[in-house]
Amino acid sequence: MIKEKVNPKEIFLHYAGPIISAHVGPAALGVFFFGKPRAN
Repeated sequence: MIKEKVNPKEIFLHYAGPIISAHVGPAALGVFFFGKPRAN
């Protein structure tokens, strides 16, 4: 779904630790975007 909408260069998959997993549940999905640095 994300590939079709955003067309990212890379996708990183990583597991959540036990503390976060205990609070969000087994079907949670986290999405983060890394952008270019802002010009001052």
